[in-house]
Amino acid sequence: MALLKFNKVGIAGISSCVPKNTIKNEHFTEIFSEKSLKKAIKTTGIIERR
Repeated sequence: MALLKFNKVGIAGISSCVPKNTIKNEHFTEIFSEKSLKKAIKTTGIIERR
């Protein structure tokens, strides 16, 4: 249930940004085993990070 109601209100724009540098999860084989990294990628779907 809404507590407040506003008339004539809208979103004028949306903006976003991300760093241009990316690091693939495969880069962390020195810390984690390759099997562990592949499982994490398969489970989360995250292949690279920024």
